[in-house]
Amino acid sequence: MSPFWTLPGESIPKRDARSLRRLLLTTVTIVALANVAALVGMSFVQTNFGYEIVKLKFTLADTIEEPVDWVFVGDSTCNQGISPHRFEELTGQTAINLCMIGNMTVAGDVWVLDRLIQNVGAPRRGVLLSHAYDVWMRDGEGLEVIMAETDSTLEWRRNRALVPATWAELAQVGVGRHLPLLTRPESVHRLLYSALRAPPHHTFDDLGFMEAGPAEPDRVLRDVRGHLRQQTESYSLSELNRRALLEVDELVDVPVLIVSTPMVAELWEHEEIQDRVTQAYADVRELSGSRPGLRLLRQEPWTYRPEQMHNADHIDAETALIHTEAVVAALREAGALQP
Repeated sequence: MSPFWTLPGESIPKRDARSLRRLLLTTVTIVALANVAALVGMSFVQTNFGYEIVKLKFTLADTIEEPVDWVFVGDSTCNQGISPHRFEELTGQTAINLCMIGNMTVAGDVWVLDRLIQNVGAPRRGVLLSHAYDVWMRDGEGLEVIMAETDSTLEWRRNRALVPATWAELAQVGVGRHLPLLTRPESVHRLLYSALRAPPHHTFDDLGFMEAGPAEPDRVLRDVRGHLRQQTESYSLSELNRRALLEVDELVDVPVLIVSTPMVAELWEHEEIQDRVTQAYADVRELSGSRPGLRLLRQEPWTYRPEQMHNADHIDAETALIHTEAVVAALREAGALQP
């Protein structure tokens, strides 16, 4: 045998059509098995927290067994900010938290609310809708997550109604559902290294509320600086969110009450942020004024200390109980909780 440092003489075997077909089939089989393994692994290991929230909330909407008085929809500030159990203790009225993440926009609220209605019917008293100020201008980044992570064709129909898409874009979403190696490289990367580091753990109760962990004051103050560095041309209501708000109003015969979110006091004290919030809610206020079913209940955020928060607009579990009390007080003052 030649020493390993010598140049070997390679012999390329002759290939006929049969061997080429075998090679192609073997390659396709290996790729398919790798994607199946990735899909199975990601069903057990949390690799994308946004995907996990979306799947959990749609599953909850599909499996809840009885109608509720109130449904909470919105983004992650609401997901970990308003507790249905605490709400029921304070009001005697039942609720469910179907809030997801900001990239889903109000279109995500439409879809998950419709799924709940298909299962047990519409809420009996109202819909509470809550999004951070910088969600209102978004045009639907990440909406493919809902379509990729849910089975019903309803989301595809809603997508065509709310977000015009070409068949090529829809096909890309469908491919993404089955080929994570191609479309979810970051999730696959996290899956491969999950054995070396403990995945993040998040606890949800039976009504969809995420019980966040301890506050992170240092992170909160860093996030304040991040918000102040944002250079967005406009915070006005996007056309997608405008259409979706009207769709939510069409879905139910009960009031749709829109409220702001938590915010750390150190961010709210900046006039620039106050101007952004005013701009974000100006179109929402105008639209709600033209629709009896829509009502902007509160534009100004509820402010908290850094010691109560995870970042500039997300609160910890203990503060969420306080925040739920504040939301209930606003509903009560508006006469929305009358028996």
